[in-house]
Amino acid sequence: MAAAQKKRPARPERSPAMERRDPDEAARHMRPLLWAVPLSILIHNIEEFPQIVPYAQRHGVPIRMRPMGIAVALATLLPLPLTMAAVRRPSNRRLRQAAMASAALMACNAAAHLAQTIALRERSPGAVTGLCVNLPLAVAFYRRAIACGYLAPREARRAALVGVALMAPAALILQLVGHAADWALRTMGRTGQP
Repeated sequence: MAAAQKKRPARPERSPAMERRDPDEAARHMRPLLWAVPLSILIHNIEEFPQIVPYAQRHGVPIRMRPMGIAVALATLLPLPLTMAAVRRPSNRRLRQAAMASAALMACNAAAHLAQTIALRERSPGAVTGLCVNLPLAVAFYRRAIACGYLAPREARRAALVGVALMAPAALILQLVGHAADWALRTMGRTGQP
């Protein structure tokens, strides 16, 4: 019986075609997509922000414009240094994984917009760019990263899992920072401090 069961060979981490690729060449192939991620986040947030507060309030979520604006501004700006670091240090695999995680986070965000749209029977602000820009970009990003050897398939899967796992905590932290900054601005306004 044991002889009938053949051991399957372990899947190679990289295909032979990937092994032949120069890491700098892979980084050059990825550079436009790396920069497309923060750009897509900006486009997405431009669609989402003007409508998100009234939408949330209609559905019983008590958010205000200024804290949400601070959170959205931070969500738009924070991917920039990460992308810049991944572009400037292409040999750093952790930076590359982190940059890819931001694309996965945005794909997860698109899925959340779709779920909200279906559950609430009203288009969620950000659903159009989430589904038409961010989700296809994330798929293209991962496909190219694996095809050109930018990351091995296992590393790409890890980056995707990290991005998905970070979506809810990142949104919560950004909201908390937005509320803290709003409180600080209101407090300074009452005390007359600049």
